[in-house]
Amino acid sequence: MLGTINGDADNNGGKDNPIPVSARVMNTSQDIPDEMHSDLVGSKTVHNGGSMLGVMEDFIRIGEAMGYAMEGSVNDLATIIDQQGDDNVIR
Repeated sequence: MLGTINGDADNNGGKDNPIPVSARVMNTSQDIPDEMHSDLVGSKTVHNGGSMLGVMEDFIRIGEAMGYAMEGSVNDLATIIDQQGDDNVIR
């Protein structure tokens, strides 16, 4: 294993170090708070029904979470609501 530990090269496969580099990295990585991930990730549930506005809201929320600029989609959603009216929007 080739890596660096405290600035020193580890060119001998980690033989001098009792813990491999990858184990040390995993032990020092930060924990992810429960609110940062969802139990529904990877869910194969089929969702029947719903609204296009709900799908657009989810699309925007996911895009923002991934770091994309979603202003255009937000503007499109606002235009759709303006054109269709907001009488049927569930709040």
